[in-house]
Amino acid sequence: MTAAPTLRMTWWFKEDQNGFQVLFDRTNRIGFEHFLEQTFGNAISSDTYPHLLYRVRDIGVGIVCNFGTNGPLQVICLKAGTF
Repeated sequence: MTAAPTLRMTWWFKEDQNGFQVLFDRTNRIGFEHFLEQTFGNAISSDTYPHLLYRVRDIGVGIVCNFGTNGPLQVICLKAGTF
């Protein structure tokens, strides 16, 4: 197994009983996408929708990454069974 790359980014997070949300600055978006791919494999994505999705049944947690053009990169992680 290959070690995940080190990411140098500023980040903030909030958590609740269903999971957590992390906001990242945009300084290393490409590196972050590469990190996700190395760690979890290929995401579900669409050319017309600015999100990446990893399903609970595939990796044990639901992850939605909003890479829209405005604001920070937003990553929402939901525990299995919360939706």
